[in-house]
Amino acid sequence: MMKELTAGTPVMAPTNQGELAKGRIMDVLSMQYFIEFDDGIRTAFVFKTEKLDVLKEDATTRS
Repeated sequence: MMKELTAGTPVMAPTNQGELAKGRIMDVLSMQYFIEFDDGIRTAFVFKTEKLDVLKEDATTRS
C-alpha cells in the first residue's frame, strides 16, 4: 500500500483535461486529493488510487 501524501506535497498530476501538470496537494480527503496546479487557475480532485509523481522541493525557487 502506498504511503498517504500530505497537504503541501508538490506533485505531477493529471488535470481535468487529461494532461500532466505540476501542482501541490491542497487538501487530503477520504478517497481523493484536491490539487491546485502551479498556473493558479486549474484545480482537480484526483483519486488516491491514481499514480502521482512526488516532486522534490527546489529550495532556490520557494521563499
